Amino acid sequence: MARTDFQGSIFVPGDITLSGNIVPGISRSSIVQQDLQEYGVSFTEMRVHDALSSLLPATATADDLGLAGSTTYGTASPYLLSSNAGGTTVTQYARWQFQLPPEFVAGQSCRVSIHCGAGTAVSDGTMTVDMSAYLSDDEGAVSGSDLVTTSATDCNSLTMSTKAFVITGTTLTPGATLDCRMVAAVTDAATATVYFKAGRVKMLLDIQG
Repeated sequence: MARTDFQGSIFVPGDITLSGNIVPGISRSSIVQQDLQEYGVSFTEMRVHDALSSLLPATATADDLGLAGSTTYGTASPYLLSSNAGGTTVTQYARWQFQLPPEFVAGQSCRVSIHCGAGTAVSDGTMTVDMSAYLSDDEGAVSGSDLVTTSATDCNSLTMSTKAFVITGTTLTPGATLDCRMVAAVTDAATATVYFKAGRVKMLLDIQG
C-alpha cells in the first residue's frame, strides 16, 4: 500500500472519508474532554438504605422513600415520594451504587443532580434534600470519608427544580464504585398534606470518549 508522509500541520476545510483504520489508533486521553455529562440513575435500582437486599417500597414507610407513580404504564412515570409530613417531621432515604464508567477522567468532576420539590403543598417549616457518597474499597468497606461537599439544600417549592451536589473527584478513577445515599427531610407544623417528591436523579461526570 502506498504511503504519503506530511511534515508539519495539515488543514482540511471539508470532510475526511476514511476507508481503512486509524493506525496506531486514538488513545482515550487524546479525545476532547466533555464536562459534566449526564448518566441516569434508575429509581428501580434504588434500595432500602439499611437493607440493601430490599428494593424501595411502593409507599414510603419508616425511614425509606417510596417508589411511586409506577402502576399505570403510559400515564404515570416513576418518582420518589416521602411519607406525609403534615404536622410532623419525616426523614427518609434511598440508596444506590454507581460504578464510574471507563470514559470517566480520573480525578475530575463528579456530581449528583436531583430534580425535586414539594409534591402537593409546601411545608410551613422546612423541606430539604441532601446527599452523601462513599468510595468503596472493593473489599466490603469504604475508603475515606463522605465525598459530598454540598450541604443540605432547600427544595420547599411546588415548582420542582434541579439540585446539584458536588462529589470530590480527587481520588476517583474509572471503574471505582460510589455508594450513594440521598435523604429528604421535611418538618411541618400544620396538618396539611406535605410530601417531598423527586422526579429524576442523575450522575454528572467529566469524560473522554
